[in-house]
Order: sequence, then C-alpha cells, then structure tokens
Amino acid sequence: MIWTLRTKSDFDNSLLSKKLAIFPGSFNPFHDGHGYIVKDCQNRGETVILEISLVTIDKPLISEEELQRRITQIQQYFAGKIAYTDIYVAVTAFPLLQDKYTCLKNMGVTDMTFVAGTDCLPRLQMTNTLSKLPFKLRVYNRYSNIEMVNTPPEILDISSSKIRAQAT
Repeated sequence: MIWTLRTKSDFDNSLLSKKLAIFPGSFNPFHDGHGYIVKDCQNRGETVILEISLVTIDKPLISEEELQRRITQIQQYFAGKIAYTDIYVAVTAFPLLQDKYTCLKNMGVTDMTFVAGTDCLPRLQMTNTLSKLPFKLRVYNRYSNIEMVNTPPEILDISSSKIRAQAT
C-alpha cells in the first residue's frame, strides 16, 4: 500500500520506531532502477519513504497536476507487486537533504538513511554539503564504468585541504 504524506498530521507515528530509508527524487518517470533501490532497502529491513519535493535546486517547481501524475504512476508501478509493502510517498517543499533530515528529526525520527543514485552526488557537491552530512547516505551506483569502494574507518575523514590548513 502507498500512503501519501503531505502534512505532519499525515505522518504515521508508528514510523518513529522503524528503520527508514528516505529516497528523495523527482521520479519522472518511476522506473525499474527506482524499484530496485526500494526492494534493496526493504531487504535491509527498512521502511521506504519516497520523497518528492515541490521545490528543487535544479528543476522547475512541480505543479499539483504534475505531482498527482507522478504519484499515480508510482502507485501503478507497484500495483499487484506483493513483494513491495508499505511504501510511503512524502510530498515536501525541502530542496536540500539537510532540510529533509531536520524536518524528520524534529518529528521524532531517529533511525533514517537517505538513499540516492550516483546522479545525486553532483547536486550534493553543488550545495557544498557532501562532507558535512549529519545523517547516513547510501548511494546506488548505476554506471558500469564506476566502481565505488569504501575506505577503512580510520581514514574516512582525511583531507589534503584540512592537512594544508592545519600546517599553516
């Protein structure tokens, strides 16, 4: 079932105790790549919230008619697919991940991971926030020529710029 969250009163308080995967996107159109990410999040034990922001940093404002079209096509994508359960659609006016995070945190959500495709990374870099994220971000790579490798915890925050700044 898909629930649409548009105001704080629409928020299901039972979500406060769940592991949430917040998946922001325009979903225009919603496709199998999005479906794969949703399924993977569910396999990790997460409840998925697809978030559509009416305002974004690099796209025009979404009209009510266009928003309804996108929600309908998401519902149609999942119709009859028993493997997908309890998918929420949240409509917000928060263009930045940090704003989305702050809103959810203020509502009482404590266990959330934002998920995105690699195409989201340039927008995060545009807002100069990638290294300052106060939340977990899981990135799904859709490019066969890019291999993403995690670095060991002891060197996660090493930066040449920081080292140079400390030396002066």
